[in-house]
Amino acid sequence: MRPGAHIRAAVEVLDEILNRHRPAATALSDWGKSHRFAGSGDRSAIGNLVYDALRRRRSLAAQMQSDAPRALALAAAPRALGLSIEAVIAGADGSQHALEPLTVVQDLRARDYEIAAVETTVHAVDLFDWKPRFPLCVVFGHEVEGIRPELSALCDTHVRIPMLGVKHSLNVATGGGVVLYELLRKYRGLASV
Repeated sequence: MRPGAHIRAAVEVLDEILNRHRPAATALSDWGKSHRFAGSGDRSAIGNLVYDALRRRRSLAAQMQSDAPRALALAAAPRALGLSIEAVIAGADGSQHALEPLTVVQDLRARDYEIAAVETTVHAVDLFDWKPRFPLCVVFGHEVEGIRPELSALCDTHVRIPMLGVKHSLNVATGGGVVLYELLRKYRGLASV
């Protein structure tokens, strides 16, 4: 098995342990029985990764800002499997037995960021009426085509910049400046409360 497959297997076992409250030894044993193709070296590597993630759970969760099984396994993998961080990232390549790569937006959402698209849509809220939740990720689209629909669907909030006149859009640099200045003003307002 490749390192990416070891990490994916560890995520499955950690999910059984943490979310279904199964004993670690039982979860590992059941995983091994249902995945007969894994040799003793593979089962040993997966067990080392799972137990390392459980032993260091709190520090790994703080490091990753998440205690999800995926985050714990990824954070524990360099030390438990003797891999570089680059090798761990490369192992989440979406191949047959590896983890799917996370998009930046999914990763930020898992860390409780609000994802806000700056785009005029039917459900968009006015920039000056918007009450952002920090931490925050702001998504800007292409000047002509806007934000891709699949990315727009991942956003928590859609924000529009109010404009007077015939034109209903700004170039990205100008729109970015307006939005970031307003966010800075709102963030400073939170500090003074």
